[in-house]
Amino acid sequence: MRCAITGSSCWHARIRSPASAIAWRSTHHSPPNWPAHRFGHPFALLVVDIDHFKRINDCFGHSAGDQVLRTVAAQITDCLRPYDQAFRFGGEEFVVMLSQTAQVKGMEIAERIRQRIATHRKPDGGSAPTITVSIGCGEFRHDETIGELFDRADRALYAAKNQGRNRVVAAS
Repeated sequence: MRCAITGSSCWHARIRSPASAIAWRSTHHSPPNWPAHRFGHPFALLVVDIDHFKRINDCFGHSAGDQVLRTVAAQITDCLRPYDQAFRFGGEEFVVMLSQTAQVKGMEIAERIRQRIATHRKPDGGSAPTITVSIGCGEFRHDETIGELFDRADRALYAAKNQGRNRVVAAS
């Protein structure tokens, strides 16, 4: 299932697939057939949030907000490898799953996403809102559930927001 606004995969649509790597959203357990869990492959998770999105909607209207969502989804997708996945999590949040990726490489990809969005040229020459994102990045630990990984990456996202936004923070 695809998000009607961004065209990206909807996180919630994937919950129905028990083999999905994000089935944790309903169970908070690692699926037993998940390669990162079964084979010890590194795996990073990014939680991406559009900075000041409510202000964009309030000042420029909901149509502009929808365009911002589409732009951010496209910029995220353009920065990913063919085997990575991005999902709209809800509102102005996206989750990115980086297969076979340790935290250091995950931070590099997150920074590439952040820079690409921050420097994206506006199609109308400048009256469109400036878009920035804050990103939390965590690497899966084999002693935690996927829900715990998400919580760590989400806390890192909030640290990025508290540190001034438009930045990437590694989960501890």
